[in-house]
Amino acid sequence: MAITTDTVALNDWEAIGNIDEIASGKRRNTRLLGQDIIAEMDGDRPRVFEANANGGMGREHPAQVLYGHVWTTLGTPVKPPLDMPEFLEDGRRLISCGAVTVRASPLRIVENFLDMSHFHSGGRAHHRGFRLQIRNPPARRRTVGDGMQFFPAPGRGIGG
Repeated sequence: MAITTDTVALNDWEAIGNIDEIASGKRRNTRLLGQDIIAEMDGDRPRVFEANANGGMGREHPAQVLYGHVWTTLGTPVKPPLDMPEFLEDGRRLISCGAVTVRASPLRIVENFLDMSHFHSGGRAHHRGFRLQIRNPPARRRTVGDGMQFFPAPGRGIGG
């Protein structure tokens, strides 16, 4: 895979792994934007390096722990990492399930996430505190997202 030359992508902050996956004193090899990198923890401080041709550590890049993950950038950041104030709200929990391999294009994954017809299950489904109700479902095998609306699930508020 070719290393990207896109300066916008290079200057952006990217999460490269859960903090639990990058143990102190142990290196983790991964790839970001086509660049092989090595991540490690130095006590509580994350360190990220480019992997050179023989697998050793090359140039060091900025890194930080945020939202339970190690974040880095391969360029010169022009803004801070993505702001997620919800992460700091009372009652929120970080649940890490690790990486999952999905053999699909990124655009297909986004389309499947946004397509409301994927949410149905026998005419009703609960999804993140919302009830999906299909009114007059078509008699075809494939459900089309016409006339579908989200309603708060019984006993739960919006986003509950």
